[in-house]
Amino acid sequence: MIRVSRHLGTLLLLSALVFSILGSHLQVEASTITEWTIPTASSAPAGICVYGGYVYFTEEEGNKIGRLDPSTGIFTEWTIPTASSWPHDIVASGGYIYFTEYLGNKIGRLDPATGVFTEWRIPTGNSMPRGISVSDGYVYFAESLEDKIGRLDPSTGLFTEWTVPTASSYPYDIAVSGGLLYFTEYAASKIGRLDPSTGIFTEWTIPAANYPFGIAVSGGYVYFTEYAGYVIGRLDPSTGVFTKWKVPTVSTLYFLAISGGYVYFTEWGGNKIGRLDPATGVFTEWTVPTVGSAPYYIAVSGGLVYFTERSGNKIGLLTISPVATTTTSVSKTIWTFTTTSRISTASTTFVSSTAVASSTSSMVSVTTTTTSVTTSISDTVTVELPPPWAAIPTGLTDAPPAMAYFNERLYVAVKGRASTGIWLNSMDTVTLTWSGWVLQPGATPSSPALAASGYYLYMAVRGLNNRIYWRRMDAAGSWIGWSAVPTGSTDAAPAIEFFNGRLYVAVKGFGSNAIWLNSMDTGTFAWSGWALQPGSTPSSSSLSRGLMYLYMTVRGMDNRIYWRRMTTGGSWSAWLPVPTGSTDSEPAIAFFNSKLYAAVKGFGSNNIYLSSMDSGTLVWSGWSLQPGASPSPSALAASPTHLYQSVRGTNDRIYWRRVI
Repeated sequence: MIRVSRHLGTLLLLSALVFSILGSHLQVEASTITEWTIPTASSAPAGICVYGGYVYFTEEEGNKIGRLDPSTGIFTEWTIPTASSWPHDIVASGGYIYFTEYLGNKIGRLDPATGVFTEWRIPTGNSMPRGISVSDGYVYFAESLEDKIGRLDPSTGLFTEWTVPTASSYPYDIAVSGGLLYFTEYAASKIGRLDPSTGIFTEWTIPAANYPFGIAVSGGYVYFTEYAGYVIGRLDPSTGVFTKWKVPTVSTLYFLAISGGYVYFTEWGGNKIGRLDPATGVFTEWTVPTVGSAPYYIAVSGGLVYFTERSGNKIGLLTISPVATTTTSVSKTIWTFTTTSRISTASTTFVSSTAVASSTSSMVSVTTTTTSVTTSISDTVTVELPPPWAAIPTGLTDAPPAMAYFNERLYVAVKGRASTGIWLNSMDTVTLTWSGWVLQPGATPSSPALAASGYYLYMAVRGLNNRIYWRRMDAAGSWIGWSAVPTGSTDAAPAIEFFNGRLYVAVKGFGSNAIWLNSMDTGTFAWSGWALQPGSTPSSSSLSRGLMYLYMTVRGMDNRIYWRRMTTGGSWSAWLPVPTGSTDSEPAIAFFNSKLYAAVKGFGSNNIYLSSMDSGTLVWSGWSLQPGASPSPSALAASPTHLYQSVRGTNDRIYWRRVI
């Protein structure tokens, strides 16, 4: 039986933090939020901009550019020529609408007066462009997967690309001010700056950062959101001083916009629009009427705040009308840094819709360093940690649990003990309270599988006829019915993961040790078909996604643990063994904080072991024995801030813990 400790109090000294309490500063204002439903269902609206009185936005799953006339409520939609291009960010300039095609690897342009599209293919293949901005006639964009900043001259089709000094930094959002480009480095926890006239990069490391995401520049300051830290941050590039404000509502933060000295931002999981007054530290928050709408991108024009509702499939408008205030406390934190500048090699390639030519130029690399600015005030922070293991209040299973993090909740699915019933429970990751077990439709003789995208929670099971079935739930909690994967059968639990716009399913062949993989386009629900993979396994496989790769692990026929990974372009590495260790069941994996974590049941024992691999160096940490015991494999799941683990105890109860 797993022992559950009741000790919660653990003190941590976070000496890097410098706190200055601003006092009680949360302002709540009544106002009007208007919502318009987009004509294309499940379009997954993302980027948004306001131009000429119209609201333009991208429809990632709809593969369209949309326009709303807020004065009449009339929508216009244009289908992008490149299929499944996954349009992401959007900006308007000179009568044109420019946008990034995340999966199409292109920069697109729409002339809304004529409906004509122009597309330019980015020279670097599979670069996955995200943020976009226009300045002095040039279109700048972030190439997330290839760690580059790109520039397009639409008058000539000439591209220029600069490689960000920090490898695997995953540049995401971008803003231009005074001829300089500022961008967030999501995976490196940095703010970057490029001077395109010289090719010089400057990078600032954000102290205690939790994935910087959106960015905006105003009044000489660089503002940014921390996706997992519930923080609005500000950098003064002239001094290097960082300032941070903790948002009152615990929520994942995405994008921001600045107007009238205020910083407006979206609170994805909190389902709110927030506003910060940096001069006073006062926060204001408005709840979006549609439950679970997942507000995403935001734009402010003429004092009106427009935003996309990712899961709600709507365009929202916030009109502010102050009537009342209440207060709560807000913390302000200040850090300092050391700046590093570098000139990177720049390549230019001419690309147009009718002709392709190329030329290359280069610069000499140099490195400079500036001195740091220091402010020193110490403080002690108390952090309450969960016990090593905690039991989910009720429920029993005779198989491994499945686990996934979705919409700020931890979901656990199990097969009922001595039954084929499918049960689902979820925990609020802030209050650590469970919703209770709910019996799901359908039946399975094996463990269920769970995976999450930003918009849906997916479940897959082996049916009683050994076929593979799937369904999904949106952020509002609505499920669609079960659908069968068109062909194929298995005698073990499937593994699923969402990666690069597709749902991947891996299974062990029915009556064999073969490994099979299939994937579904989550927009069209079309399956690619089963592909036989190299290698063999006597157990189920495991899948997990990182920022740039889909990872797979299996128990080999020799009981060792093997792994490999696939790029967004579909290229797999060879199987590699984890240096040591063996197991008699399938491993569990999850990607967290640039590492691939693996958990296994010991060979011939109920011991639980954990190891991790650095995704940059591919070096494993070695196996460490964990507290507790389990007769079945573990489940692992990662949120932006924590790594979670769940096991079936030797008493058949279900236990969970936060590993990190």
